[in-house]
Amino acid sequence: RVVNWAIALGGALAALLSFMFSRHITRPIRELTVGAEQIARRNFNTRIEINTNDELHELAERFNTIATELARYHAQQKQWLTDISHELKTPLTLLMGEIFAICDNLTQCDENTAQALQHEVLHIKRLVDDLYELSKSDEISLKLRRQTLDLKPFI
Repeated sequence: RVVNWAIALGGALAALLSFMFSRHITRPIRELTVGAEQIARRNFNTRIEINTNDELHELAERFNTIATELARYHAQQKQWLTDISHELKTPLTLLMGEIFAICDNLTQCDENTAQALQHEVLHIKRLVDDLYELSKSDEISLKLRRQTLDLKPFI
């Protein structure tokens, strides 16, 4: 009877310790999973805090570094799109104003006006071409090669 109680008590203790140990191991994994889901939802301010001294702590640190870089990249991308929008609006507004003025017979489309319109169209084309080149450079991950340059011939 004592042996049965000892086996039952030992089994219960083993089950309790196994449960606690498995929770200790799976809790950081669950936190990383929840954090990854937040990042997938574009919540780049997500950070994971794991208070262990093992590989999971190192993984959480790497996760936080990636989240910080994604947040920085996202902010830069938003600023970049705002700047591009502004750069495209200016020549388009000038074009629209000139074209409406011509259509409303407020001005004539003489050679100077046609050249001004052509200049603005070419400006927009250059901006769009630059955007296209930037999108291609992102796609193929251009490698920059740094080298010294003697500016004396240019000066």
